Amino acid sequence: MLSSKYRFLLSIFLANALSSQPYTKSLKFQKTKLNQLLAHNIYQTVSRCRRDGLVEVRFQGSSSVTKFGNTYPFKLEEINITHDGISDLLMRYPNVEYIGSRENSWERKLTLVSFGIPENSRHLRDRLRYILKMLSFGRVSRSLYISPYVSVHEITGILRSAKVNLLEDEEDASPGRKKPWVFVFQARLEDLIATRRLIISNFWDLEKPADLYEKALALWEADNTKTEVLYQKCLSKILEAIVLDPFLPRELLPPGWVGTRALEVARELLTGLN
Repeated sequence: MLSSKYRFLLSIFLANALSSQPYTKSLKFQKTKLNQLLAHNIYQTVSRCRRDGLVEVRFQGSSSVTKFGNTYPFKLEEINITHDGISDLLMRYPNVEYIGSRENSWERKLTLVSFGIPENSRHLRDRLRYILKMLSFGRVSRSLYISPYVSVHEITGILRSAKVNLLEDEEDASPGRKKPWVFVFQARLEDLIATRRLIISNFWDLEKPADLYEKALALWEADNTKTEVLYQKCLSKILEAIVLDPFLPRELLPPGWVGTRALEVARELLTGLN
C-alpha cells in the first residue's frame, strides 16, 4: 500500500502528467479539494515533505499549523514538487515517468537485454533481474527482457554502474564461454516476429493494475453522489494501480485497455487541484 508521502507526491506528479497545460511540476490547490482527495492528515504530510525538501509550499496568510483538530489558520496556495521530490518518487516508482510523457515520442523501437549467468554467479543474475524489474522491463523468458522506453545507451550505462559485465566483442562471444555475459541490443517493432499487441503485452503483468483500475471505475460509476469518501477511495485505487502499470505505448496495449478510462477519471478527480 502507498504511504501518505508517496500518495501525495504521486498525486502532484499525476496531475501534471495528465494536464493539457505545459508541464510545470507545480499546482495551485483548493483546500477543500485537497482534503477530499488525500484525507484529513494532508497537512502533516505536506509539512514532512516540505521539511525533507521534497516540495516547496506557498501559503496565503499565516503558515502556522495547529497540532490538534482540523482547523488550520492558513490556506495552501501553491505546492511545487522539487527536483529532490521527483527523484525520490522516481527512485521508488520509476515507471511513473512514462505516464503520458514518452508515448508521443516513442519511435517503435524495443530494447532487449539477454544474458547467460551460471549458477555460481546467482547473485549477479538476481541483481540484474532486480534492475530490469525496477526499470519496468517486460520478461520474455528467464534470460530475455524487453522495454519500449529504456534506450540501449541508458541501460548500458546503468548496468556498467552496477558492475555488470557486458558482452561487447567477438572475444567475449567465443564458443564455450563460461563467464557471465549480458548482451544489450535494439529491434524495431516491425522487425520482430511477435508484433501483435496481445503477444507483446503478455511480457508484462497487466492483470494486477487492470484489476485495481476496474475496482476504481466500479466505485466511480456506481455512485452518483461523489462524496469525499468516494473521491478518496477512487484515487487511492488508481494510485495503487499506477505504481504497478508499465505504461506501455498505446500500440502495445491489449484492445480496450481499462487503464485509459481510469486515467480519464483521475484527470477528473485532479482537475480541481490546478
